[in-house]
Amino acid sequence: MKTFIHNLLYRSNGDRTNKLIYIFFFITFVFGIGFAFFGHTASIQSLALYKEGVVLLNSDRTPIWGYCALAVAVVNVVALGWLKPRWCLAGSMAGVILWLYALFIYAFGGYWFQLFAGGIPNVLFWAWYYLRVNDYIRFNIRPN
Repeated sequence: MKTFIHNLLYRSNGDRTNKLIYIFFFITFVFGIGFAFFGHTASIQSLALYKEGVVLLNSDRTPIWGYCALAVAVVNVVALGWLKPRWCLAGSMAGVILWLYALFIYAFGGYWFQLFAGGIPNVLFWAWYYLRVNDYIRFNIRPN
């Protein structure tokens, strides 16, 4: 367990890992918890992403986005802790796809604040993370 936490906090050269990674992992995880387990509450049902998802996917399938968000966050944290670069690559691509869905929901629904405050920053982060992990795999360096 000590090695797992050490791998999450430090790179192989001893530098600290960028803290923004964990902020975006946490945002994805919290959205996932909300969508997957608390979709019946008024606070989650008032979200633009949830409302538009109900229209597009049917209310029975809306928690799927939440389960996917949980999986993305968990896979990426576990991959960093266990030093699994291919898992990081797959998890980061799943993060890009997950947040692209949200970005398109916000853009086509006309939710401009959510688009610029949530959709675009998350897609940019996950795309940056994907490219960074891809470079680390290509050059055989540790992925964090």
